[in-house]
Amino acid sequence: MKKQLIITIVAAYAAMAGLAGAQAAEFVKQEPIEVIVQLGTKSGELEISPSELKLKAGKLYRLVLNNPSNITHYLSVPQFGIAVQTTKIDVQGGEVYRMGFRHARPRILARSVANSAFYYGVKEIELRAGGMAQWTFTPLQIGSYEIGCGVPAHAQAGMVSHFLVI
Repeated sequence: MKKQLIITIVAAYAAMAGLAGAQAAEFVKQEPIEVIVQLGTKSGELEISPSELKLKAGKLYRLVLNNPSNITHYLSVPQFGIAVQTTKIDVQGGEVYRMGFRHARPRILARSVANSAFYYGVKEIELRAGGMAQWTFTPLQIGSYEIGCGVPAHAQAGMVSHFLVI
């Protein structure tokens, strides 16, 4: 009964995103495609690797985020964060910020958002030096999204990436 309710809800959200009901039921059962994203380097270079990432709408992904540097970085995803369905975020050595709440109360969405199906609006994921996070989501909106470090000087120095959802 509970599983059928979840599939029904997913189908409704997927229909709004232009996915067929059969595909919606499928992305509930999918194993996530794991993609590693690195913020900064051990030697202190300001970069996000990979610099481009192609994702398919309707597929389940797990972004494994690492910060091997000795300074804090923020994966800033304001447009991308509202174009995906987040199912889980687990951060070790950082925090997750929701749209409109960085440097305002309540500023922290959570340190770990488990089973938060249908949560929209992730703005930034903070990774302190040596921090790691896993963000599981399904892209729902096709488009090109600029991703960058939320520290303006880092983004200006080239710490940006582009996510293309096809």
